[in-house]
Amino acid sequence: MWARKMPIVYVLESVRKIMQEWFFDRLTDAKSSGEVLCNRVESHLANLVMLSDKFVVQALTDQRYKIVDGIKSYVVDLAKRECGCWEFQLELIPCSHAVAAIRFANYPVSGFVAECYKTVNLKGMWGGEVNPVPDPNEWVVPDNIKSEICNSPPCPRQAGRPRLTRRRSALESSGSNRKRQRCSRCKSECHNRVNCHAYIPLSDTTNAEATDVSQSSVASAIKRRSRKCSACGSEGHTRRNCPRVEII
Repeated sequence: MWARKMPIVYVLESVRKIMQEWFFDRLTDAKSSGEVLCNRVESHLANLVMLSDKFVVQALTDQRYKIVDGIKSYVVDLAKRECGCWEFQLELIPCSHAVAAIRFANYPVSGFVAECYKTVNLKGMWGGEVNPVPDPNEWVVPDNIKSEICNSPPCPRQAGRPRLTRRRSALESSGSNRKRQRCSRCKSECHNRVNCHAYIPLSDTTNAEATDVSQSSVASAIKRRSRKCSACGSEGHTRRNCPRVEII
């Protein structure tokens, strides 16, 4: 984060250091993973399985399913590997709705994960090396390059405040760590009290809350009526609308 405001040489060195750490960490993770999927994907799928338990699955065909999530519904096509939430298409990993459909059809969830997340492919992907850059005093720079003046490219400033953090994918911010929206009226997820359409019958608790609200309104009204005028000392009005201010 700090390298964003530094000169370009420090930015490139920061990027190189991050890439070096990524290659080593992901290669180590791939070597310690199972035979099919890496540890991070397996952990992510385990969290999705827990989330999919609360969904209602309705079979449309043997490959298309309707997933009901509270007041929302999504259509999952296992043949095309698509979901109405678009997470399945973007991440190439089954979303929680697709996991519910896959489990309903008795298919293995790991069979719908893209090949790029398989352990064999990850080992080959992260098997390369990111070599360090030698000391700048040892660089051999030609004279024609030294004489060049390198200015920053023209880039018009966009509207709004510049973003300092990148958008994380669903794999990095799994569903278990993500704060889910919950309605304070019906206690369901994926919506709030403003757009809640759930039917909730009146209960004693609701009546008691309404009674408390009405009593507080009456008390505040009585308190407003008992205000005293600072000019004449009478109750029921203030100095602004006092009929005796001009006389006094």
